[in-house]
Amino acid sequence: MKTIGCATLVLVFVLQSSAAGTAQTPTLPQPAVAVLTFFDGINRGDAAAAADAFAENGVFIGAAAQGLCSLQAPCFGRDKIREDMEVLFKSPHLCETVTAIQVNGTIVTGRVEARNDNLRASGVEHVALAFMAQVLENKIAVDLHRSDLADSETAKNSAILAGKQPKGTPITVLPPCRTYAPGS
Repeated sequence: MKTIGCATLVLVFVLQSSAAGTAQTPTLPQPAVAVLTFFDGINRGDAAAAADAFAENGVFIGAAAQGLCSLQAPCFGRDKIREDMEVLFKSPHLCETVTAIQVNGTIVTGRVEARNDNLRASGVEHVALAFMAQVLENKIAVDLHRSDLADSETAKNSAILAGKQPKGTPITVLPPCRTYAPGS
């Protein structure tokens, strides 16, 4: 198993400056590139780019128990993933930061911290998600995300949503959005 470190930071720069043609192509395992391309599309609010990281018949299951691309209603196919991403992007200041990523063959696992204005309004700084994706022919075939309830902020959000805990003091600071921040 390889842990992707500083070289992935180069990928973020490449993704942000590729239009200018000023960066070299990083040497990263392709499965990691496909997954980080998905998160980069999310963070840029580009549903087409996020969905394009998937195979034509790709499957995406987000962390929610129900709703868009959920365990109850998975998204099958790139077009459905794009449609649901467009709805997801209506969440103000959505940012999903990969804090850890590992590659083992075609399988990519890792951790993401998701932030948005709705969470901050409830006094929740982030929710932590674990993901596992399989990348075939440079495209995501299957991507599964699950909430990490061992993370205190994620557990607090879950309790608020279940009505077991009141909302906290709203967070008014908007941190910078980064696609990859190892060890955060």
